[in-house]
Amino acid sequence: MGFVRVTRSNHPGYAAGDRFFAYAPSSSHHVVRPRPPGRGFLDTAPGRHFAHPWYRTFRPAGPADHRGDRRTLLRRVHPASFPVGDFVTGRAGDGELTVVTSASSKVGIGIAHRLRSNANVHTVGLTSDGDSGFHRLRRLRRGGHRR
Repeated sequence: MGFVRVTRSNHPGYAAGDRFFAYAPSSSHHVVRPRPPGRGFLDTAPGRHFAHPWYRTFRPAGPADHRGDRRTLLRRVHPASFPVGDFVTGRAGDGELTVVTSASSKVGIGIAHRLRSNANVHTVGLTSDGDSGFHRLRRLRRGGHRR
């Protein structure tokens, strides 16, 4: 996951030097079969069909800047929290308790954020003692419910 650069292209919409952000396989090169979804393109190459479209979408990245490290850290993993949060919300009755394990993970943080606006769901996050300071900085109460 990170920034990739086109080295050679046979597609009229993409030129050598174009820069994208993608969940690309770890390798020095990756051959794609692009299908434009509007912004960037969707990788439809054989062998990648099993992955959710989030993980096969290459988004235009523009020139490198000081925010690149943060983008690499949070993009592509954080969006996985949205369908999980929506699933829990769809199944929740009044006063349901949801326990988020690995609450310090990017997905865990995203799930808690997604659920905090739902008054019908009480959310408890479990994390290690070593990460509790991180959550105090984020203003989450240790051992308590957060709505």
